[in-house]
Amino acid sequence: MAGDGEAAGRRARINALAAGLAIGIVAIAPVSLWVGSWTYGTLAGLMLGVSLAAILMDRVTRRRQRRGEEEPPS
Repeated sequence: MAGDGEAAGRRARINALAAGLAIGIVAIAPVSLWVGSWTYGTLAGLMLGVSLAAILMDRVTRRRQRRGEEEPPS
C-alpha cells in the first residue's frame, strides 16, 4: 500500500529531525563552555542541531529512494 510507505517515510523523517535537534540541545552546554558565552553557545548548539537534522533527513530520504530503485516493480 502506498499509504503505508508514505507514513513510514514521514515517520523516518520526523525521527531524523527529532534526533538532530536532540543532539543540538544536548550540545548546548559543552559548546557554551567552549565558546565562553551561554548566549552564543545556545545559538551554536541549536544551529548544530538543525544542520544535523537536515543531514539526517537527507540521508533517510536518499536511502529510501535507493531502496525503492533497487527493488523491481511488482
